[in-house]
Amino acid sequence: MFGWGTSKYVDEVATGTSNLISLLDTVGVGQPAHFWREPYVLGYLFGTASMLLGIASKGKIRGEKAGDLINQIFQRIGGVKGDQIVQEIMSNLRSRDTAFTMATERGSEIVAFLYGMPHGNNSSIDFEDALDLGRDQARGLEGRSDDATVRKYAYEAVVREYWIDAVKSRLL
Repeated sequence: MFGWGTSKYVDEVATGTSNLISLLDTVGVGQPAHFWREPYVLGYLFGTASMLLGIASKGKIRGEKAGDLINQIFQRIGGVKGDQIVQEIMSNLRSRDTAFTMATERGSEIVAFLYGMPHGNNSSIDFEDALDLGRDQARGLEGRSDDATVRKYAYEAVVREYWIDAVKSRLL
């Protein structure tokens, strides 16, 4: 619809977002029947995909174009359930569901953190604690504490807490 360049964004963002879903498989959560109706799941994935799209396009894709691409991304991720997933996301956006909104913010903040972008002072996530944990793990496991290694371990910690553990508590 928007040319070759935008399909590249759909591929990149769908892959990045799908990786989060794959993490749930590795810890035994998988995708239970109600997975694609859970507001926290939808919000986190929506926030992640939206931020990844903004980063991949360097902020050039916005508004209706961004909405169309987010739709394509969830069509790709959800397969035959794609339309239903997008309808659920839209319903949660309209109703301003609390869990959906919180998860959307968390997903986008964590991606921003991963890419070294400012995440604001109003974050519900304590990134300083995550960085401290990342430093400890980097020194202990790899014997080094360069910024990339610290950020990797810090990212893993916040994803574990705000994605894996949060989704487990809601779905299981």
